[in-house]
Amino acid sequence: MTMNDSLLLIPLERVRILLECEHELLKRGKLTSPFTDEINCFFRIIDNEGVTGLWRGTIANLFRTYTSLIIKQRMARRFFVPTERGTYPKKLLSRIAYTTLPEILSLLFSYPFEFARTGLALDVPIQNQRQYTGTWNVLSNTYYNNSFLDVYTGFGVAAFEIIACKTASILISDAISALVPSEVRYHPLMSLGRLLCCSIPVQVLTHPLEVVRRRMILQVGESTEQTSNPIDLADTILTQEGEEALFKGVELKIVPSIVSIIAMELFRYLKTYK
Repeated sequence: MTMNDSLLLIPLERVRILLECEHELLKRGKLTSPFTDEINCFFRIIDNEGVTGLWRGTIANLFRTYTSLIIKQRMARRFFVPTERGTYPKKLLSRIAYTTLPEILSLLFSYPFEFARTGLALDVPIQNQRQYTGTWNVLSNTYYNNSFLDVYTGFGVAAFEIIACKTASILISDAISALVPSEVRYHPLMSLGRLLCCSIPVQVLTHPLEVVRRRMILQVGESTEQTSNPIDLADTILTQEGEEALFKGVELKIVPSIVSIIAMELFRYLKTYK
């Protein structure tokens, strides 16, 4: 992902984070009325905060993105090499470790920026007053008012989300490869279809984990009773808001992924047959 890609996606991510935590923000009086849809949320941000409000949390998001990329590409994967020997279960576990362990290692360094990005995205102004002024303010306030470990709230959920996503993607890819005849397996359209099948369903099914993680971060520093157990929190969301609450904003995750996959495959096709 380039810097331009990151900057273009930040407004969509701000809208998605607000939709994921909409119910809780309404309870706390940070929102006067619920959003009717993604477009309504988008324009309400502009009305209340100006166009720049769509990019709130940009610095934290860029730090998060590039800290993760640097660690994964320059450091982590040098120490994790998948094996091509042995039985299928052994090779499967090796591939899962190769894809997940670098991600989790990079998460140790990038997660505080994810915490700050979420805090800034959910910092809706009340009477033109904000809780946070910037990335460092989120982290320092959390440290002084609570504990530095609180910036890792939801880390376990994020790590489980990575493992679930990568494992499911690998299993789906292997299943497609086993079912599709070898003569069409590497056709550009088949390659595109496999990437979409490995990405979109997995993102939809794991989206509730993201919603629970955002809600856990939102609870940090609140005087009200907190639910630190993600399973209990998910059960509370289901009881009070219904199943649809766990999938709010998922469209804003799927659409950019589809566009990105199609553009990437088209670029690779044009480069191959240039």
